This record gives sequence, structure tokens and C-alpha cells, in this order.
Amino acid sequence: MIAADASSSSSSSTPSTYVSVRSLDKYGHSEQLQNALKAANMHGTLVVGARDTSKNVTIFLSLLDASALPTSSTAIVSKNPSMLQLINGNPGFGASNGRPVHRTAIVCTGLKGDTNWLVDKVRTYSHRVWNRYDAFIDAPGAAYAVSKYMRRFWKYDEEEEWSPGLLAPDLTGDEQENAWSRPLGICTMIASSFLPYLFVVEPSGVIQRYSAFAMGRGSHDVLEKLGNAIQKDDGSVGKIRRSTDDLQESLIQTIKSSLVGSSKKGKYLLVEVLSNEGVVRDLVPI
Repeated sequence: MIAADASSSSSSSTPSTYVSVRSLDKYGHSEQLQNALKAANMHGTLVVGARDTSKNVTIFLSLLDASALPTSSTAIVSKNPSMLQLINGNPGFGASNGRPVHRTAIVCTGLKGDTNWLVDKVRTYSHRVWNRYDAFIDAPGAAYAVSKYMRRFWKYDEEEEWSPGLLAPDLTGDEQENAWSRPLGICTMIASSFLPYLFVVEPSGVIQRYSAFAMGRGSHDVLEKLGNAIQKDDGSVGKIRRSTDDLQESLIQTIKSSLVGSSKKGKYLLVEVLSNEGVVRDLVPI
């Protein structure tokens, strides 16, 4: 009991380093949301995604450590975990009513536990919509669901915007119950086999739309070069105009050029291509 009392006394005298998700910096930004975004983009797996509008496919490339892969080449093909997770469009899903299979997928980078929680929630929602309304959720619907789950996780109240500078100690009543909430430490990309763009959702729940995007560790350097990688040399702008193979090779070279020195050692690129037919995966050594 003496030891317990001493420990309790010590902990109570130590100021907490926790910052409420509702605490704002001098610019009016949530510190926790900024930290969650930085964590995902500094420590998460580098993922680059791009749409090939001519073939209706989406290419995702994820930078993996060789140490995380099985040693056998056959094991790599059969057991290597994918970054891309199908939300719907599994074999037989929706085939009963004669509709074309609508494939929607999500790719997350950041905290693994947060990723598993979010993907499970969105898949459950997708199946609930299918069972109740006999309809698929497409990429915009999945992005909206991801945004809602992200905001719900950190207790965002959509009906009441918080006043600038409101700090955790200022909370009273029911608001105190949410004082220790946090945002999900992940960024997500969502793609459909039918739509010509990607949806990107940040930890805040903000949704943005791109033809190509990069997230995770080293994404800043990749983003600076991504515009040139997805366009033809004739100066075309707007939609991606490269062939699928050409686009994939261009993205690979862009990632390689962004890696320096020892950061290339022992790395593989997991290539995942989403189309109406399903997902094709391959591993490319750096």
C-alpha cells in the first residue's frame, strides 16, 4: 500500500502530456489531427496510387521491406499480405441480379490496428447496404463512410463546431467523456473500377479527389514528381494519358528516384492493379 500511495502521489504531480483533440494551436488548427496526419505520412508505408482512365484500372504501389516478406518465392505470391482491401466486388457478390460486379477498394497507411478497425467497419456497412437496399456502395459512398467513421472515432460533433481555442480543461458535463478521444492515425485512398479518380481521406475526415496521389513515409518527395510521372511527354494535362504498362513503369521509376542511398536496400514494390476483373498483384525488387 505504501508503494502504491507513493506511485499515485508521483503520477498526480506529473503534468499530463496528453493534448485534447479539441485543443487548437495559434492558427486555429487541431494539434492532434495534425500529429495524426504527420504520423501517417512519416511512419506509414509509402503508397502511390494512380488511375489509368483508358483501361479503367487503378494502380497502387506500396514500398515494403524485404524482411517482412516470406523467403520462398512461392510463399511471396500466395501469402504476402496485400495493402489493397476490397470493400465489395468479391466473387459472386451481386451476381444474383445480373448486374456487373462493382469493385470498390480501400488502401490505408499508418497504424495497423486503426486500419483493421476502419476496414472492418466499412465492409460491414457495405454488406448492410447490399442486404437492405440491393445496391453497392461505390467509391464516393465508401469515402463518405470512411469520413463519417473517422469523425465518429475522435468524437467530432457535426452539429456543433467548436469555438477557437477551446481546451480540454474547459470541457464540462458530457463533454468531459470525450476529452481523451483521438483521431485515427491513418490516411486512406479509395478507388472504384468504374470511376476515373481516387478519393483521399485524411484523419480529420476531409475528403479530396485526385487522379494520382502518394501517402506514407517519403510521400512528400514522390508528390513533387508525380505530376510529370502520370503525363505523356507531349505536355498533356488533366487526365492520365499513359498506357497501363507505361504508367506503372513511370510510377516505379518515380518512387526509385525519390529513394536515396541505403533507403533502397532490401526494398520491394508491391504492385496491385484494380480492375473490373479483380485485383492482380506482383512484387518488383528495387
